[in-house]
Amino acid sequence: MVSEKIRIRDVQPTEVALLQQISSKTFVEAFEHLNNPSDFKMYMDEAFTLEQIKLEYENPNSYHFFAEYNADIIGFVKLNLQTAQTEMPFKNALEIQRIYIISKYQGLKVGKQFLQFVIDFAKQKRIDKIWLGVWDKNLRAISFYERNGFVAFSKHKFMVGTDLQFDIMMQLDLV
Repeated sequence: MVSEKIRIRDVQPTEVALLQQISSKTFVEAFEHLNNPSDFKMYMDEAFTLEQIKLEYENPNSYHFFAEYNADIIGFVKLNLQTAQTEMPFKNALEIQRIYIISKYQGLKVGKQFLQFVIDFAKQKRIDKIWLGVWDKNLRAISFYERNGFVAFSKHKFMVGTDLQFDIMMQLDLV
């Protein structure tokens, strides 16, 4: 598999159901085995319904992009500006709310390509800072973001069903 065959493109309005399927699939692959089954199901039934994904997609300050490898959708990224952000820790910032790749394609360095795409997108929008929250137990993702210049600045609480978890908040300065 060669990474130059990867293309990042906008999710189209006719692809919201596909976005919901990819969102669910990648989240399950990444986190189901690390959570209590009933809490995980409760969270999935709230956060990854077609109605919820459609609502998020229709927000004019949210942006969704697919990564394609040949003809296959292999991952996606969701970006939030302004009031679409889940929190507002900074002025003139962009939030990476979700960045997921189907597990069998993770060796293609899609995450690195997504990250460069996000940086270019943010610069085009004249954004000063990119930020995100990453589960404190997701050491692989934390390491990835650190290697790419992100630094921790805070923590916040995150509920998966009835399970209180913590995200490390990380930022990347662009100016």
